[in-house]
Amino acid sequence: MKIHCVIPVYNTQRYLRQCIDSVLRQTYHNFDIILVNDASTDKSRDICLSYQNKYPEKIHFIDKVQNEGVDKARFTGLRFLTDNLNSGGVFFLDSDDYIHKNTFKVLAHDMQTTDADVVQMLWCRVFGPVIKRGTVRVMPQVLSQPSLMNDYYISFFGVNKLDVNIWGKLYKLETIIRANLNPSGFKMGEDLIFNLSLFPFIKKYSIIDFYGYYYRVGGLTSGYNKHLWPDLKQQYFIKKAESKKHGLAAAEKYLSIEIKNIFLSVVKQRIIHLNEPAEKLNAWITSELRDKSIWSNFRELSTGNDVYNYFINEDSDSIIQLVRQNIRDERCRRFVKRILSCFLR
Repeated sequence: MKIHCVIPVYNTQRYLRQCIDSVLRQTYHNFDIILVNDASTDKSRDICLSYQNKYPEKIHFIDKVQNEGVDKARFTGLRFLTDNLNSGGVFFLDSDDYIHKNTFKVLAHDMQTTDADVVQMLWCRVFGPVIKRGTVRVMPQVLSQPSLMNDYYISFFGVNKLDVNIWGKLYKLETIIRANLNPSGFKMGEDLIFNLSLFPFIKKYSIIDFYGYYYRVGGLTSGYNKHLWPDLKQQYFIKKAESKKHGLAAAEKYLSIEIKNIFLSVVKQRIIHLNEPAEKLNAWITSELRDKSIWSNFRELSTGNDVYNYFINEDSDSIIQLVRQNIRDERCRRFVKRILSCFLR
């Protein structure tokens, strides 16, 4: 089978060569690369062109004139494939990450052996020079229906059983075509929406014991992300509709807990990185809490837990107090950790 590696590229000149080279060095040779430049403003475009010129038989280059985000860039690569093909495997690789030299060999062998629609491997986090293996959520095995929908689809509703990321997996192109997926346009959570939409069309899902993807840890929590709350709030309603469509009553509780935690994270970002005046922060929280389509669920879920009651009673002061205490506790833990590390050297 041929593997089509789709790489969306945006301003990653520092890591892009390592990314592309890791694909070109694969021990499995039946592959091609679709580089999608999402209107980069650094030298990423030049790097892409230099590789295409050097490996014209292996690399296709798509040069977008307008930046639209990673989700639409991936689908630009997918459209290029589906316009020309209807079979093979699709592998998504972010342009600041890289893969093991045997990744395609291992993934292709498993997909051909198990006839899985998706093969998920294990992955490592890359912190500069430090590489740490990611969490193993589910032991290596082949999952199939109806267990996939009954026991594992719940992963996309706030319960982490399967990895929700789009990268690090080999997808059957024909399964993606059958699902008739479209770009969501989200800047946050786009991977989850892709897999959420694809999952009902999956017959077999294989998890293998192979660490083949190296994910460079980014800065989601290192600054204020303006897309985090509006995107994930909209996805809350998408996931709620999907849970009802597939009769997953338990997902309602998980979704409510998840949106609560996301909201608290956004408040934390606004306090730390925007340093908003108390009056402005209070006004934003109060305005968001008026959205009864989200917070009314907490009346049924509340069991005397004050954290839930904050949202029921629209108490912005209590929420700010809770988040500020969390910030202080985290700083205290970091300080203690630094002191202990000095004594243990």
